[in-house]
Amino acid sequence: DPYAIYARHVLRLRPLDPLIKEPDALVRGTVFHEVMEQFIGHSAEISKDAFLRFVHDVIEAQVAWPVARSLWMARLSQVADWFVDVEAKRRTKSTPAELEVRLRAKSELPVFTLTGVADRIDHATDGTYQIVDYKTGAPPSAKEQAHFDKQLLLEAAVIERQGAGDLPPGQVSEAVFIGLGRKPSIVPAPLSDNPPDTVWADLMKLIAAYASEDQGYTSRR
Repeated sequence: DPYAIYARHVLRLRPLDPLIKEPDALVRGTVFHEVMEQFIGHSAEISKDAFLRFVHDVIEAQVAWPVARSLWMARLSQVADWFVDVEAKRRTKSTPAELEVRLRAKSELPVFTLTGVADRIDHATDGTYQIVDYKTGAPPSAKEQAHFDKQLLLEAAVIERQGAGDLPPGQVSEAVFIGLGRKPSIVPAPLSDNPPDTVWADLMKLIAAYASEDQGYTSRR
């Protein structure tokens, strides 16, 4: 969205915080991500009991609203068995390497820098990287990712070009959304149909088009 980029990075506009902070979706997402980061990065065991201890500690420390605290604890408790099973299976083929790591890739022609944050990058046993992103709601489908929601596809492109954190550039063999909603799910990114080099080239083509005075700006294509 070129207008959002202009408002944020050129005009440096920021939305005002509400007068009274509420436990909205943004706060919930931040808390759930903190639970995952703490559990994946610091738990000595992958078990339901260990996971729920981290859920309790993070929510008690960060959620000031009693009703939200109870609801969010209940929601994560409901997916605990499923999530721990998924994580145990992941550990048989990969090891967490980076959590909440900043991504950055530069292009010289056109001049453009893409930045972001990856929830998690794993080292797979075959030497490749695997990307994991957590969603508190329903993850985008493979079709939505191919045509619109390109978050994981762009993360893969950046990692293959520039690496991430202390990780050198390398092949990304898998990228998945893990949805933690009422119906938990795993949705892979369509990497085989959208190779990182192609995704990056398409982005640069879009940026180059917007650099032309003859190109009209539209909020979303």
